[in-house]
Amino acid sequence: MVNSKYMNPRVSVVMPVLNSAKYLSEAIDSVLAQDYDDWEMLLINEYGSNDGSTDIAKQYERKDSRIRLIQNSEKLGLAESLNLGIRLAKGEYIARLDADDIALPTRFSKQVAFLDENEYIGMVGSWQQHFGTETWIHQPPEASVEIRAYLLFYCHLCHSTLMFRRGAFIENGLYYDSKYLAEDYELWSRATTVLDIATIPEVLGMYRHTGSNTTNEKRQKLGAESSVITTALR
Repeated sequence: MVNSKYMNPRVSVVMPVLNSAKYLSEAIDSVLAQDYDDWEMLLINEYGSNDGSTDIAKQYERKDSRIRLIQNSEKLGLAESLNLGIRLAKGEYIARLDADDIALPTRFSKQVAFLDENEYIGMVGSWQQHFGTETWIHQPPEASVEIRAYLLFYCHLCHSTLMFRRGAFIENGLYYDSKYLAEDYELWSRATTVLDIATIPEVLGMYRHTGSNTTNEKRQKLGAESSVITTALR
């Protein structure tokens, strides 16, 4: 057992888990490999997750006291699981990471340093390497004004690389809305109206493509949502 030195960690990693056993260890290991160690990790395990993810999460919880397994007692869905993580987090900063993605070793140290040095920035992301069935680098713009412009048309941010100020999100009521399939896009679109967002122009995360294609029905719903979100911003 590793005893955490930090009663109030600077960073809270919020990771939703639902039948994620295949890649969960790799995602958690990428957090353990960070060159920055002042963090806690909240694994929000969805009710009904039954592929062995729970056992994997418990093993890591026993191994490192910075890791906490949060077991949903009812099915919350992705948005409300993430909101639960935000509410339970103790850190000044919240880092998002999905259970099949990877944080590169310098991600936390570089993002914490950036937010410490730029107090007017409410959220910072990075470039992201896509791998698996697709291979390319997602390169969002650096400046907040450019990010706002892109959000008028589509979500040009890498969700699984984002770190934001927990206090700023809570004070502005910035939680995920479960009415949307594109809950991340909708939240960032609201966030950018009250906070400045920036991107570190460096690959600090990896996004896994598994080959599971979005259905035509879901693609149509996402397209309709996108129109609603972008219209609200204009």
